[in-house]
Amino acid sequence: MNPYVADPGWGWWIIFYFFLGGLAAGAYFLAALIELFGRAEDRPLARIGYRIAFPLVVACGVLLIVDLERPERFWHMLFQSEVVDQALEEGWPLGGWGTMLGAPMFKWWSPMSIGAWALLIFGFFSFLSFLASLKPNGRLARLLGPNPFGWLYHVLASTAGFFLASYTGVLVAATNQPLWSANEWIGRSFSPRRLRPASR
Repeated sequence: MNPYVADPGWGWWIIFYFFLGGLAAGAYFLAALIELFGRAEDRPLARIGYRIAFPLVVACGVLLIVDLERPERFWHMLFQSEVVDQALEEGWPLGGWGTMLGAPMFKWWSPMSIGAWALLIFGFFSFLSFLASLKPNGRLARLLGPNPFGWLYHVLASTAGFFLASYTGVLVAATNQPLWSANEWIGRSFSPRRLRPASR
């Protein structure tokens, strides 16, 4: 890429992750817009968006795990293994809950840590919306529908999706490639661009 700096070493797994993560965020955002502002006859289209978003988020997680040198240790990006081991010794899940509460590991200065948590949080939101889309007249679908709680839920979920979409731009800017790292707008430009392929 550049003869003067080291290549970031991203393979096709990460390139597909960037693409699919953007599609997932865009599909979810458009589905939420239709859910909140559309007519009743538009709701089946929103359900399609939710049914697209969640499998793509799962695919993103799989791609990131496969890209690791030690895929079986993916959970180290989210939890401190020493704390988890201590909680297990204390009998978790029957005991050791106080210790386990200290296990999550969030490093706000690390793009990898932020990205792993963003993927997990957006995955949780998209999973609930996916479940609600499978049973349109069910209790969960009514809870996440056009009501005050549903509005708050979809705003938070869309925010998490947009964060995931723009985070990949921040990750690109965090490399040592001069063209990418010198541009402070690259993360911001990733978000709106994710809507275009999802809306077609």
